[in-house]
Amino acid sequence: MSGVISSHAVIGQCTDAEKDAILENCKSYVRYYANAGHIPAPRSLCCDKVRDVAERDMQCIWDRLTGAEQAQNNKQRVLNLKGFCKPLSVRKDC
Repeated sequence: MSGVISSHAVIGQCTDAEKDAILENCKSYVRYYANAGHIPAPRSLCCDKVRDVAERDMQCIWDRLTGAEQAQNNKQRVLNLKGFCKPLSVRKDC
């Protein structure tokens, strides 16, 4: 019995629309010219868009970037969005 192993990376379940939304709404953090200290707030539109991506898979988002988009954006900052934009806790009022 033999198997086939592929070395091709599989793009996750993110979409180009999600990628575009993150590039637009998180540009003040992910662009190379951006201030790295300007971390997106958990309740920001940027983080809302990150949470729209299944499992906040920022590697999938990075993999969808074109060469020109990768040249404008910092990979580590894109990947960091997953940690900065954790799911919001649901508040239970009694």
